[in-house]
Amino acid sequence: MRHLRACAGVPSLLPSHPSTLSSQPLAATRAPGRKAARPPDRNAHRRPPGDCPTRRTFCFNTMRTRMKSVRNIQKITKAMKMVAASKLRAVQIRTENSRGLWQPFTALLGDVPSVDVKKNVIVAITSDKGLCGGINSTSVKVSKALHKLTSGPEKESKYVILGEKGKVQLIRDSKDNIEMTVSELQKNPINYTQIAVLADDILKNVEYDALRVVFNKFHSVISFKPTMTTILSPEVMEKESESGKVGDLDSYEIEGGETKSEILQNLTEFQFSCVMYNAALENACSELGARMSAMDSSSRNAVRTRMKSVRNIQKITKAMKMVAASKLRAVQIRTENSRGLWQPFTALLGDVPSVDVKKNVIVAITSDKGLCGGINSTSVKVSKALHKLTSGPEKESKYVILGEKGKVQLIRDSKDNIEMTVSELQKNPINYTQIAVLADDILKNVEYDALRVVFNKFHSVISFKPTMTTILSPEVMEKESESGKVGDLDSYEIEGGETKSEILQNLTEFQFSCVMYNAALENACSELGARMSAMDSSSRNAGEMLDRLTLTYNRTRQASITTELIEIISGASALEG
Repeated sequence: MRHLRACAGVPSLLPSHPSTLSSQPLAATRAPGRKAARPPDRNAHRRPPGDCPTRRTFCFNTMRTRMKSVRNIQKITKAMKMVAASKLRAVQIRTENSRGLWQPFTALLGDVPSVDVKKNVIVAITSDKGLCGGINSTSVKVSKALHKLTSGPEKESKYVILGEKGKVQLIRDSKDNIEMTVSELQKNPINYTQIAVLADDILKNVEYDALRVVFNKFHSVISFKPTMTTILSPEVMEKESESGKVGDLDSYEIEGGETKSEILQNLTEFQFSCVMYNAALENACSELGARMSAMDSSSRNAVRTRMKSVRNIQKITKAMKMVAASKLRAVQIRTENSRGLWQPFTALLGDVPSVDVKKNVIVAITSDKGLCGGINSTSVKVSKALHKLTSGPEKESKYVILGEKGKVQLIRDSKDNIEMTVSELQKNPINYTQIAVLADDILKNVEYDALRVVFNKFHSVISFKPTMTTILSPEVMEKESESGKVGDLDSYEIEGGETKSEILQNLTEFQFSCVMYNAALENACSELGARMSAMDSSSRNAGEMLDRLTLTYNRTRQASITTELIEIISGASALEG
């Protein structure tokens, strides 16, 4: 297999018109199986990750992957919202029932959040899991503010943290002040026995004058309130009761032989376990409600992101359609004019597609860029079928491929049959000089009996036809002319001293360059027309998808608003009742 290194050896028979002559660079790729040195990409460091090198502005594969990711995120957030909703009602009932446990203690002993003591312990209740809005950040902020207020030269403030999320946030700048951490509190449904054991462990291992429990109190699915409850030690309770800041037990008749200190000790332990039980349930209920709202918002955000992606795709496809339309007319005029170059050869020598020879070379003309419908697939299918027909035990069939898209498809199963590949043919406007140099290089480096040029002939913007033109070698041409299958030059008067073989050689070279020039223009024109049609269809499909996504987004938003209104009205009715 040969590789097209450079363009040299322009055929002697060229059009004399100066406008058709120009020197255009022609890029080529090394044949499959051989290593080619690729120049370094100087702009690689400027290109953002995931950007395609061939299309700096946009990559459809990247956008398709992003849309798939957003669609998967939407499914996950919807599922998480449904799971949170299924758990919420049961936890909400238990939370409302637990409020009756700690309220009698507040009525009996009072709540003194402003009490000034030396040893403060802040019990911050958070969750183990995230994706629940700002519920954990709120608890942490309140805990930090409380720690700042209760710290001082003669004061000590420590943390007891429930939940991994609070631990992760507080350990950054308050590592030395953390006395105890507890995780996986909500791994199983919260029960009083579990909380009572935890509360007893805290009271045994932590020295305190005041325990300040920080949690989120549940109000509705969309509303929770950071709350703090204070539990004093028995010694501080007795001292504060003497000063009249909290309830005094002396006004009550005490039965049994227990002292006032023992009763305060028992009340403190029971009060702390009841407050902790209610606080854990309140926080769990607030977490589920916040997760429902967050996942509902995430679902809407996913739809909004997808709508933005589709809108961007629509803009790009419309722009690509306009670019193709602006180029089409100029290429179409040149294509129609080029048809007059090869038609005299058909009239003179004829076209014998069914000729049976040993060495066949299929010149498949495709494009370097995609997004133009099935134009390249059509050329490849015809080339493969032609290769199958012209191959045999005593026959040889090779490919010469023009265009990256044809190379990518044919290299999969016909790697050994590829003789030459050429790319970037349409990087600059196609001209005859460029094609003549290419044709001359093919004729010099490829052995053939028949060249079969496969391309797409342009008919209209929405119509192109796969076409094949056959060029015979001078030897086969002379043989076929003797059998009468092609035109015979003996009926013409030959001027000059050239022999018949030399005339056939010159005619073959000029015929091949003219056919290749027309075929390249026909294929380029068909490509632009197919791209216009493909981009127009893509724009319409994007518009329809955008309408469906807009409807979905509006329905989701309306359902969320309706749910919030129902929660507000239900809460107001409960307060009035």
